[in-house]
Amino acid sequence: MKVRAEKLKFCIEAEIAQNLYICFEIKTKLMKLKSVLFLSLLLGATFPLFATEGMWLPNLIKALNYSDMQSKGLMISAEEIYSVNQSSMKDAVAHFNGGCTSEVVSNKGLLFTNHHCGYSQIANHSTVEKNYLRDGFWAQNMNEELPNEGLYVDFIVKIEDVTSKMLGGTKNENESEADFLKRKSEEITSELTNGTDYLAKIKPFNYGNKYFAFVIERFTDIRLVGAPPSAIGKFGFDTDNWVWPRHTGDFSVFRIYASKDNKPASYSKDNIPYTPKHFFPISLKGVNEGDFSMVYGFPGRTQQFLTSYAVDQKMNKTNPARIDMREKSLEVINSTMKQSEELRIRYASYQSSVSNAWKKWKGENFGLEKENALEKKQTKEAIYTQRINDNPQLKELYGELLPTLKELYAKNEPYQEAFDYYIEMIYSGPKSVRYLNSFVGIIENAEALKKKGTFAKEIEKLKQSYENFIGYPAQMEFEKRMWKTLYSSALKEVNADFHPDNLMKKTNYTQNIESIIDDMFAKSMFFNESKLTKYIENPTEKNLSKIKKDKGYRMVESFYSALRKKVIPVYYANEDQINELMKEYAKSIQIVFPGEKYWYDANSTLRISYGQVEGSAPRDGMRYTYKTTAEGIMAKYIPGNEEFDVPEKLLSLIKNKEYGRYAEGDSTSPGAS
Repeated sequence: MKVRAEKLKFCIEAEIAQNLYICFEIKTKLMKLKSVLFLSLLLGATFPLFATEGMWLPNLIKALNYSDMQSKGLMISAEEIYSVNQSSMKDAVAHFNGGCTSEVVSNKGLLFTNHHCGYSQIANHSTVEKNYLRDGFWAQNMNEELPNEGLYVDFIVKIEDVTSKMLGGTKNENESEADFLKRKSEEITSELTNGTDYLAKIKPFNYGNKYFAFVIERFTDIRLVGAPPSAIGKFGFDTDNWVWPRHTGDFSVFRIYASKDNKPASYSKDNIPYTPKHFFPISLKGVNEGDFSMVYGFPGRTQQFLTSYAVDQKMNKTNPARIDMREKSLEVINSTMKQSEELRIRYASYQSSVSNAWKKWKGENFGLEKENALEKKQTKEAIYTQRINDNPQLKELYGELLPTLKELYAKNEPYQEAFDYYIEMIYSGPKSVRYLNSFVGIIENAEALKKKGTFAKEIEKLKQSYENFIGYPAQMEFEKRMWKTLYSSALKEVNADFHPDNLMKKTNYTQNIESIIDDMFAKSMFFNESKLTKYIENPTEKNLSKIKKDKGYRMVESFYSALRKKVIPVYYANEDQINELMKEYAKSIQIVFPGEKYWYDANSTLRISYGQVEGSAPRDGMRYTYKTTAEGIMAKYIPGNEEFDVPEKLLSLIKNKEYGRYAEGDSTSPGAS
């Protein structure tokens, strides 16, 4: 399976090679990096590595980590990793659509990211007749590359410490802390981007003890170039997701396009491939155990300073609640997708999104329990408390932190529970919850929007939303099942004090919720063709009043109202207090345990992790090697299985050991690897 991309012939055959990884050779004028592997952080590294703990800001590498990195095998300068004044590796690492990491691998803007990161774009271009999800997609030339509305990638231009600017100065009269920080942030971002087309974001670190600004160049003309069949790109599906060993070809290929002067531009046929400041040429040298390895990307979130109370809540309350809701959601989604290829394509991206977090939370709980994380936190807190109490100055400053945090977590527990179940109802439940809420948001604010002159425009959007939703009748049964499955679960688990008012007026509503939902779908104009049209076409006050009385409208308006009015105010008030105390707690931890090495928690900003390639021994008697091979695919292969089936062509290539130039060692011998 080959893909042509300008003169750089990079045949994407990682899925048929025995070593399922992609290596980038970093060429410099002075020296070469020894077998360094650059993969997106979320790509799911295809080997375990012995890492120096931490996700480090690249602008701080020279001061904090460079000598340690050299001792582990780094052979290039810190400036070649991160520089503002000259091209560096940071210029080849892009934040893909605000959620994933991607890497530029050619001088014509070719971009690699995960298969699951490009999944929704692949799905959007798929039909039953052209099923790119199932069969894969490969543009044979640039004219065949497919545009993707709304997709963007961000490059970091520079990172700047703005702590003194954010925390300096004085508040205006009656200005809250949040408003003060917002005002300072807007002033600084304006200063950083003045006279440019750049964007800027300011992020708090360690609960607001530190602030960094990220100046960004955003490209919005991103086109799909290639993707493997799902049997390769999602081989192992949910079973293998987030675990080792993996054998999936988890990649998709895009290209960045720019204006003729190489600047960001909206989609146009006249745009040309972007010429990057830096790119990673692909290497076929592979890696060996003990090689230096560095991961450069945008990790989501870490929380190294969490108290035992927070870990307890996550392990025993939040994660189980969200896992439960997602399992119920996946049961409906998966059974629906099996009904037809059309439905499989329609819900594939939704299924992938729901299942990814579900598997992550399950693994997170498994790891926390296996490592006795709660007990370790409690032991460290006991030592912390003793050291605080032994020092009068520290006791005065920090002595009440842990007791107060414990009280706040206990106080917030019922609100946290309601928040978890209701948020899952919104984000992993029926899509019609968000669909209906878009109407609620416009209609409830009609007067304000009319004054702004935007009401007519918003009504046009609602018309299109209604037409799109009604235009696919097959999804009504899916939506009804999702409502019955998830809403009944949420109501069962959440304290009745937080239930929506429209339901609380009904007798035995928790027992009768399925019939209430049946009635909503039968009678709501939002789920029936043409009924809403006459009101939305002429949105007078009288007609809007009719819409407000609709059963579907009332159900969703009341649900969101319960979340906004009964749950969120107290929940966020408690969270704000917790975060304020955590700001001091994070500071105190570093004073009480001065010998430990601290790094800033991940928060979707550009980071580096590094270490050396090696295997692992996760359990007694179990040993994982540092790489996987194509033979592992065959070991997992189950004909006809949704997760572990393998395309005939791939089976043939592996059986005949046709690895081409991607094999390691003697590819003709049975033991080749």
